[in-house]
Amino acid sequence: MHILTKVFVLFAAVLSILLSALTISYTINTDMIVSSFADARAAQENAEESLRAQAAQASLVNQEKESEIQSLRAQLTAATQEMRTLEAESARLQTDVRGARADAAAANRRVQGALEATKAQALIIDAYKNEVTKLRNDELATREQMLQMEERLSNIESQKQVLEVTVRALREEIASIKDPRSIGQGIAADAPPTEISGPIITGIVQAVTLDADTGDSIVQINLGQNDRVQRNTLVNIVRGSEFVCQVVITRTDLNVSTGRVINLRPGAIVRAGDTVKSRLGQ
Repeated sequence: MHILTKVFVLFAAVLSILLSALTISYTINTDMIVSSFADARAAQENAEESLRAQAAQASLVNQEKESEIQSLRAQLTAATQEMRTLEAESARLQTDVRGARADAAAANRRVQGALEATKAQALIIDAYKNEVTKLRNDELATREQMLQMEERLSNIESQKQVLEVTVRALREEIASIKDPRSIGQGIAADAPPTEISGPIITGIVQAVTLDADTGDSIVQINLGQNDRVQRNTLVNIVRGSEFVCQVVITRTDLNVSTGRVINLRPGAIVRAGDTVKSRLGQ
């Protein structure tokens, strides 16, 4: 056999051996590969199942998170709206506070002005009060002086009347001494009785007696020289609105007079307590 052929045969044999080894190795590797593929396929399926479970779980978690995010967004929106409302309310309150402070300041200014005006008015009132008090005191002093002057004038007038009565009595006494015949004539020689002029004088009858010699009624009244009552003065006696009689004064003192009843109304009787008037009809 040719050497080349032998070489080819040897080479073919070696190749056959290698092919057998490769075949065996391929067979073994194929089983391993199939087994590994099956394991890998199972692992893949398990992984895919796990992945799907995780995806479902993640989706559920995502939904929950999304819901939570939506809730938080709603809360954030509500909080933002409330914050804006509070900011607006705060701005309004600040404006109100500024307005209230301005009103308070204006009120304080008005109060201060009113206090100043009140103080000024109080000063004016005090000045008026002092002036009125002074004028009143001056008026009272003037009235007191006038009353004192009137009292002095009244005393002087009374003294004058007393002096006039005294002078008249002294003249009558002197005339009686010069002409003894006039002693028994008394009042008959005087002028007719006259009423008191000026304001009406009013008094009361204090006592009523009877003159045993003449039978005339004699009355005593509480009016005298201080009341301008003199001898031969004519006064009227009344009881209520009824006329009782007239009285001619025969004797006078400072505060008491005595007189004789004339012109007695028929059926009338003079009594103590009857009213005495200087004139009637007024």
